[in-house]
Amino acid sequence: SNPLSPLLADPHTMLQWPQAAWRDSAREVFAWDRFPGIVIFDTANYLIQDLYFKRLAFFVEKAGYRGTLVSDSDMQGKHGFNAHDYRAESLAQFFEKARRENFQLNREELELRDILLAEGIIQHGSDGYTEGSGAVLSLSRQSAEYLRYLFMTHECFHGLYFTDPDFRSQVSQIYHATDERARIFLQTYFSLMDSLSYDLDDEYLMENEFMAYLLQQPVDKVGDYFTGVISERFLRYGGDSEQADYIKESGARDFIEAATELEAYVFRRWGLAAGRAGLWFSK
Repeated sequence: SNPLSPLLADPHTMLQWPQAAWRDSAREVFAWDRFPGIVIFDTANYLIQDLYFKRLAFFVEKAGYRGTLVSDSDMQGKHGFNAHDYRAESLAQFFEKARRENFQLNREELELRDILLAEGIIQHGSDGYTEGSGAVLSLSRQSAEYLRYLFMTHECFHGLYFTDPDFRSQVSQIYHATDERARIFLQTYFSLMDSLSYDLDDEYLMENEFMAYLLQQPVDKVGDYFTGVISERFLRYGGDSEQADYIKESGARDFIEAATELEAYVFRRWGLAAGRAGLWFSK
């Protein structure tokens, strides 16, 4: 009955949870039933999601803003993300910086803080806010249904990356074994897209996003995704044609091979698959 207490559910159940049954009309808060330290927000729209997570997006991942508490006016007109993921360490750093600088957070951010404290994802003691264990993810009902499944899968694998050291190690091995031309192509894409603006100097972030972009769809769709959608956006936003040609001419072979290895690992460990973070399916 407490709207601040996450409901345990499978990720696919969360996606189909009736919005009319939400305990708060603005958002519902879940926790992954198999990994309850991973808390997942589903929000009614992007505006509400931004109130909870947009400032965090700039603080944690945006090039030129990392480590900075950005004011509402400075964020005006700038894009956060359509889905979000943050580890315990980054969350603690965000709230601790706000405490030390007496920065006025909004009501939703304070509610987020209280939920994270209650779930042990962050902790508060004599030294201020420190990391606990777990992660928080978010997506919105404003996204189209097919995107909600893609975003949920993408974000859930981020959650596992944040919380499982062995998975991080496996991702790192596969990332560094992947042809440098493919890695540079993807990093360039991250920097070109205004909607992303990832900090390319953050190796942790680069490996994490590499993994999630490969596992967010089934392996048999990876080739078309990178030779089609990603390459087209890459060129439209001014990417080097030679880099795009390599991906197209190779049929995105490097990404397919890496995705195949990653899927074998997550299926062996958890019974999950590329394009699927949930185990529950409706009829």
